[in-house]
Amino acid sequence: MTDYLLVRHAPAESDLPEAGLTPQGRSEADALARRLRGCTFDAAWSSDLERAAETAKILLAGRTTPELLRSPLLREVPPPDGLLAGDPAGYGAWEREAIAGLAERLSEWLSTSFLKLRAGTTSPRATPAKAGVQVTTVRTGPWMPAQAGMTAPTTARYLGNDALSGCSKPKHASGTPANAAPWTCFPMATCLGTETDEPTILVVSHAGPLRVLTCLLLGLPPDAHWAFRFDRASISIVRRGADMGTLLLLNDRCHLEGVQGGCVPLAGCGDTPHTY
Repeated sequence: MTDYLLVRHAPAESDLPEAGLTPQGRSEADALARRLRGCTFDAAWSSDLERAAETAKILLAGRTTPELLRSPLLREVPPPDGLLAGDPAGYGAWEREAIAGLAERLSEWLSTSFLKLRAGTTSPRATPAKAGVQVTTVRTGPWMPAQAGMTAPTTARYLGNDALSGCSKPKHASGTPANAAPWTCFPMATCLGTETDEPTILVVSHAGPLRVLTCLLLGLPPDAHWAFRFDRASISIVRRGADMGTLLLLNDRCHLEGVQGGCVPLAGCGDTPHTY
């Protein structure tokens, strides 16, 4: 199995490729970095856009490994100027083309990142692939061409509500809930558990690519991407096995509750999700 920690970049100065994080964005990234203490990353990737790379660097600060790898395959795809306001039909056609292109790019990234990890080029904990052994990774599904060494697509398996929330009641050593204890924001190491030594990959990207990547990891068609939401500075976790993807955490931001301006009320949710 491989755990993918999916992070949307923190708030940035603008959507320009060279724009970095705002002071608020750096505070939110710092809060997430504190929550990720105790997690071991076998690989760390980000989009090559500055706001994603800066977020990833903050999350990796103080670590000697892994090296941050930046890839244009994890970039967003903004719509052409004026398309949203003036041509709804044209937007629909553009969206279908954008999603298909994203799925193809992300399929390539999945293959590249998996091969690098197996070759031991991104983590000292990774096991190099042996000569003559076929490397197996995620196939994107019947809507994409089959690639050598990929497994058949599968359906996703979802956990219960507690598993989808980063805020859970603490448990005693016996495993029974501590009913008198308040709800708290657990470190990510608690969500990942210790039952496996399989790789953990940090991915810092943008809303659209993260939605489509989640579909690919869960074996869903890319056009199901609107079923998922990724707010800025949020974290989600998908555990991918040889034939199944499991959604462990989705769009969790409880680490921002102590950051001024970091957690908006539910009535304030609704930032325009029109970039990919």
